[in-house]
Amino acid sequence: MSKCKHDACEKDAWSECSEGFCIYHSPANGKNEDDAKHVWEEARKTAKVGGSFRGWHFPQDPDQKYFDSTNFVHAAVFRDTQFPPDISFRMATFEQYAGFHGAKFTGEASFFCTKFVGNTNFCSSDFLSRAEFREAKFAEDADFSEATFQDFADFEDTTFQSSACFYKASFHGTAWFWGAIFHGEFRFAWARFNGLVDFEKATFEKNVFS
Repeated sequence: MSKCKHDACEKDAWSECSEGFCIYHSPANGKNEDDAKHVWEEARKTAKVGGSFRGWHFPQDPDQKYFDSTNFVHAAVFRDTQFPPDISFRMATFEQYAGFHGAKFTGEASFFCTKFVGNTNFCSSDFLSRAEFREAKFAEDADFSEATFQDFADFEDTTFQSSACFYKASFHGTAWFWGAIFHGEFRFAWARFNGLVDFEKATFEKNVFS
């Protein structure tokens, strides 16, 4: 049997995918509910034991569990991953590195009360709808360089324990940082704001802005 066409995958190609991808990288994995359930069951299992989600194409979760309250013990790599119209990491914990470089969020994405213990990378990620990071906590560096927020970007009461970088990020809707706490360097150089920007009641512990 031939292997998945994705360059970072060694799994067998899925017979239902005409493009030659495995079931996890196939855009067709959401057409059948059983297939979608299988993808999500494997995803939650991978989150517990460790592994890469690079380039995965996530379908809607029929059980609506998503990654809520999931504890990612190992590094979580979601580079170039495409998420369904709704995705949730509410109250999840990333114990090590969390990498979402180039990820595409096609609908609402919730990271409400999510804890990022290690470095976090959302560079060049694309949020096509509301992005919720309300009350999330970033213990190490949080990098959103060149990320694009097409809709409401909600960082209300978010805590950045280390540096927060939004270099060249684009905000096409409201950029809401009400009550956010910045303990380290706060970088917004060359960021673009096309909508309302609110930093009311935000706290900056260091006089570092670039």
